[in-house]
Amino acid sequence: MFDEAIDTYYYSMPCTRDVKALNFLMKRMIASGENDMAALSIFCQFRLDVYKDTYLLLVKAYRRVVRGLCNEMKMDAAERLVLEMEKHGRIAHDVCVYSEIIQGHRKDMNLHRALRFFLDEVAPRRRKINRVIASSILQCLCLMGMFSEAYHLFMEFREKKVSLDRFCYNVAFDALVKLGKVEDAIKLFREMTGEQGIAPFVVNYTTLIGGCCLQGKIHDAHDLMIEMEETGKTPDTVIYNVLAGGLARNKRAQEALGTLKIMEGRGVKPTSVTHNMVIEGLIVGGKTDVAEAFYESLGHDKSRENEASMVKGYCEADLVDQAFERFKRVDFPLRKNVYFTLFTSLCADDKEDHIDKAEDLLDGMSQLIGVEPGKCMFGKLIGAWCRVGNVRKARKKLKVLVSCEKIIPDLYTYTAMINAYCRKDELKEAYALFQEMKQRRIFPDVVTYTVLLHHNPELDVKREMKALGIKRDLHYYTVLIDRQCKTGELEDAERIFCEMIESGVEPDAAPYTALIARCCRDGSIRNADIVLEEMLEKGIEPSENIINLVEFARSEARRRRRPK
Repeated sequence: MFDEAIDTYYYSMPCTRDVKALNFLMKRMIASGENDMAALSIFCQFRLDVYKDTYLLLVKAYRRVVRGLCNEMKMDAAERLVLEMEKHGRIAHDVCVYSEIIQGHRKDMNLHRALRFFLDEVAPRRRKINRVIASSILQCLCLMGMFSEAYHLFMEFREKKVSLDRFCYNVAFDALVKLGKVEDAIKLFREMTGEQGIAPFVVNYTTLIGGCCLQGKIHDAHDLMIEMEETGKTPDTVIYNVLAGGLARNKRAQEALGTLKIMEGRGVKPTSVTHNMVIEGLIVGGKTDVAEAFYESLGHDKSRENEASMVKGYCEADLVDQAFERFKRVDFPLRKNVYFTLFTSLCADDKEDHIDKAEDLLDGMSQLIGVEPGKCMFGKLIGAWCRVGNVRKARKKLKVLVSCEKIIPDLYTYTAMINAYCRKDELKEAYALFQEMKQRRIFPDVVTYTVLLHHNPELDVKREMKALGIKRDLHYYTVLIDRQCKTGELEDAERIFCEMIESGVEPDAAPYTALIARCCRDGSIRNADIVLEEMLEKGIEPSENIINLVEFARSEARRRRRPK
């Protein structure tokens, strides 16, 4: 009778809260296994002190609640709970809940949100980064196509002595392979097995063999397979899958199909996954006819996953129309990642009929159980309509999103809409949307302010940005400098340039180019030379156009100085 117990505690001791009674109440509630959230609420409301054993039970309950929210995809609620519990030091920073939230965002395909949570909440606390979190965030970067960033973050983890295992190393191998640096991946593999003393497992070999195949280094792939066998690890189905898929992607269709026969000869039966990798590889490798023939040859062994691979293969090969036609032929639900892949490919295209198809796909997903679209997908669709300049459809979809209680538009969505209105010179609508965003307590970032300033330089947002603690970045300053240069306010442009350097923001070629161009147009060749020299001293290479502009300005100045 926990409700009655809580009422008794609350009303019988309103002035002085009894620590023993509180501990007893919480301990019994947590032990029941069904009152974790209620126990946390009582703890936050009445907390005095808790005994060590009660605190340990409380931490377990806390983790269960966060895990439950993440499993139900209530990511906003999970993050709010974690931040609230940590805000007043109620519960110590917990690596387990951090891991659950990052994994939850990954499961919801909201990779940007996972990365932001890691950078804002986890990265500042280096000791709270374990191998699970390291592996998860590295995989997020790779899934976002940020392979170089993934590798550099991995090296940063190594320098900071974060405990890394062979799973983390495997993500680094994969990032290097995707960057085309197979030799560097093999070198890192040797460091892992040699200096670090980490015994490799089959997946490590699998990643490297797949990389060798993609780079056309088939001999190196076979050498790795021999090395693996010498260490007592027998090639399994996964190894053969990667080898066959890699050969197919490398336009070696006959060798790929031959690998399936080798598998069967060694007693390793090709699976549906094997067929999927061959199908996708053949399509990406430009052998669509072979892929279709191979798919048909499967006969009764065809599976739903094979059909999904046809769709994914056409998407990866940038054959969006074929992918959508294939998708329409399917009369059963596919996995969510297939919908996400097709949807992303359709949104990435600048043809409005493709974006229309993406919208139809999103609406269809909303009607199916288990593949409901996430908030990031609505944002992608709105961003796609904004990119092609169809603000009307973007605004219509935004209104649908706002009217839905389960999904709240995010910062990216609002910024994309504001930018679209600004590009159409509809500044009144852009500013109204900006105010609406703030009313919904979605706080703008430096990108949002930069978009507004780019189209409305008279807007004074310095005080507002300072109040929100938003630091001005390179793009922000570049927009201001470029605007002042275009209006002929060279002194103001130089003042902003100096302010940028004093604030610790390192300029790149863009602000230098704007200043040099303005100096040349004003006939200030001496100032242009000074800026150009400073640019070269910093190791920033000017473009050929800006060098030609300076040379032309010099020749014009010499011509004007000649006596008539």
